[in-house]
Amino acid sequence: MLEIRIDHARCNLCGHCIDSCPAPCLGFDEAESVVQIFDLDLCLVCRNCEIHCPKDCLVVDFNEWEATREFRGMVRYTPPRRSES
Repeated sequence: MLEIRIDHARCNLCGHCIDSCPAPCLGFDEAESVVQIFDLDLCLVCRNCEIHCPKDCLVVDFNEWEATREFRGMVRYTPPRRSES
């Protein structure tokens, strides 16, 4: 469904991806000195990180069809109610 791939070899740790992200899902891993995905569930799929990366080392891969299919399986269909007029 959703995957964010980071090419750490190309990353120059400028932080544009982290600064442009409206959700706290990206951050610096101080121990490894790399940009890391902290919580993918918080990702809004806005692709700001991918757009603002000057080195093109982030790819946001979101399969909308898979997400829709999975969501349909979680939601039970309820027909609309008739108005009582």
